[in-house]
Amino acid sequence: DALARRGHSAAAGRALVAAGAACAERPLLAGRVALARATALARADAEAARRLLRLTATRAARAGYAALASEARRRLSQPAAPSHGTAREEPRKAQ
Repeated sequence: DALARRGHSAAAGRALVAAGAACAERPLLAGRVALARATALARADAEAARRLLRLTATRAARAGYAALASEARRRLSQPAAPSHGTAREEPRKAQ
């Protein structure tokens, strides 16, 4: 599919499609679920997580859920979390 051609994982594609469909029916619940999915997805596929957050912010704002839209935009403005194994270790104190 189009997401796979762009390098997104199948899980990311399913999360984006599910979020889009659910936002139309129950925007507040779907938005909260999308925020949780974006958090879980961020380490595996940061770009897909950002797209999910953008979708959530847009849909929540259109549905009138300002707090949810604000939270999604806040998470978008944060730097991406490092993937496993890339975190720098703290220097050890000399004894």
